[in-house]
This record gives sequence, C-alpha cells and structure tokens, in this order.
Amino acid sequence: MRRNKIVPLAILIAILFIGNTPLLSAASTVDSKIPQDLLKDVQALKLQRGDYVLGMPLTSEQLEVAKKHGLPKTAPGTFRFKDGELQIVAEEGSNIVIAISEYHPKWTQKQVKDLVGEFTLGFGFPTATAHGRTLYWFYAADGRLLEEVSYKDYVMEHGKYSVIATIKMQTGSLLLNQDSKQSKSMDDEPDSVYYVIYSNPILELFVTKNHRVGG
Repeated sequence: MRRNKIVPLAILIAILFIGNTPLLSAASTVDSKIPQDLLKDVQALKLQRGDYVLGMPLTSEQLEVAKKHGLPKTAPGTFRFKDGELQIVAEEGSNIVIAISEYHPKWTQKQVKDLVGEFTLGFGFPTATAHGRTLYWFYAADGRLLEEVSYKDYVMEHGKYSVIATIKMQTGSLLLNQDSKQSKSMDDEPDSVYYVIYSNPILELFVTKNHRVGG
C-alpha cells in the first residue's frame, strides 16, 4: 500500500511509544487492517526477540502479561506493554505485534558490544551504519537481508515500501574505528543502547501526519 504523505521514522516511533493506557480486551478474531500479503511477508522473516515475533499475534499468555503491565496508550488502534526489558506495541483487536523495542540507559560498553554481536549472529551483518553509533538491518519482501552495497540501488528500483522490515540499533558510543586494545580497555565505560524492530509500511497504517489511524 502506497501513501502520499511520508511520516518521518522518528515521529512514527515516538507516537507509538508515548501516550495513555488503553483497556485491553481478550484475544479477538477481528480482522487486521494490515494487508494480508504484507503481513505474510513480514511474518516469514521471523524477526524475534524473546517470545515475541514481528507480525505474529500475541499468545493468550502474552495477553495476560499485557493486561498486567500495560503502558500509556500509543497511536490509535494500538496498545503497548512491557515484558521484562522488552516493550511491545500491538494492534488492537488482532493483537498482532507491530513493534518490539528495548532500552538500556546504563549499560557498559561491553554489554552493548555483546548485544551487537548477538544481533549480528542472529540477524546477519547490518545493512548500514550511521555516524558510527547506529546500525540498520533492512529486509526486502522476498526475505533477503539487504547488503550495504546494493541497498540504495534496490530502493531506487523498487521504491521505499519494498523494504518491509527494519531493525534499528542506536548506541551512546562509537561502534567503529576502535582498535582491539582501545576497545578492551573501555569495556567497563558507561554506555547506552536502544533498538527497535518494526515494519515501516505497517507503522504508517497507524500513524500519519495528523496522528490518525490509516489515512
């Protein structure tokens, strides 16, 4: 689905993770507003943290966690909750997971490096980096993790919405340009890390410039 208004990513994520707490209903068979072909492609990627998978509906056990640990309401048509360190955003009615995030404001640099290594082993080598502090993994509709050398050409040829899922990780320290001795000596230095796993085409169904559902 294409849209005339493109909402900046930072605004999309901020709206999803800030708001008032909704009443959460039990699991429902209500149809999702997410197009089924897009949803199936996202589900096939199996992008997972803990027991939560992007694009998959919450289990009955996860819904119980959501009821107990609900967070302030997100964008219209969504709800948000915490499970341990994980923060989950899901679609109301269908209970489909549309974003998974985690934030550690007071980690050490070694903990951050270990998480980067875990993501690299689990998801593959990042597609792109920015300013030495931010990593991106971009996924195509055919299930491929896009490579840095081909990513821009792929998007130019197929359009922005051909990237159906993204992992973004942002750290407080430089991830690049450190030799091993320097890196080792800084293992205990304070650091922070934030990541979010999401599908931009799905988020834009819930958040627009006017903060309306759909659009």
